[in-house]
Amino acid sequence: MSGPDPLAQDLANRCGLALLYHGTFSSPPELLGDALHNISPQDLFRQLETLSRSFHFVSVDEYCAAGDLRGLATITADDGYQCVVDEAFSVFEALQIPLAIFVNRSFMEGKPFWRDKVRSIMQRRRVG
Repeated sequence: MSGPDPLAQDLANRCGLALLYHGTFSSPPELLGDALHNISPQDLFRQLETLSRSFHFVSVDEYCAAGDLRGLATITADDGYQCVVDEAFSVFEALQIPLAIFVNRSFMEGKPFWRDKVRSIMQRRRVG
C-alpha cells in the first residue's frame, strides 16, 4: 500500500464524502446491460483501499452526527441487490469499513425493481 492519493487527500482536507453504491456484480446480468450502476468487487476494493488512506470511514449515523465532516466518509448500498451481500460484503469486512444497506421494498415482495424494468426495456431496444 502506498501513500494517500493527492486528489483524495485534498478532498478529505476540505469536506466529507458520502458514497452511494448500487450493483456490485462481478459480472452484471446481461438483461440489465450497460445501464446498470455497477462496480466490480475488485474495483470496489481498489477504490476503497485508496480512499481509506485519506478518509476515516464511519457509519451513516456517525457521519450525520459529526460536526466537522472533513476527512470522514460513509457508504450506502442502495436498491438491495443480493450481490452486495454475496460479492461485496467481504470487501467491506476486509477493509473494516462500515456499510449501510438499504433494501428496496419491491425485492422484499418478490417483484422486480422499477429501475431494472426500465433498464431491461432499454437493453432490449424496446424504446424508440
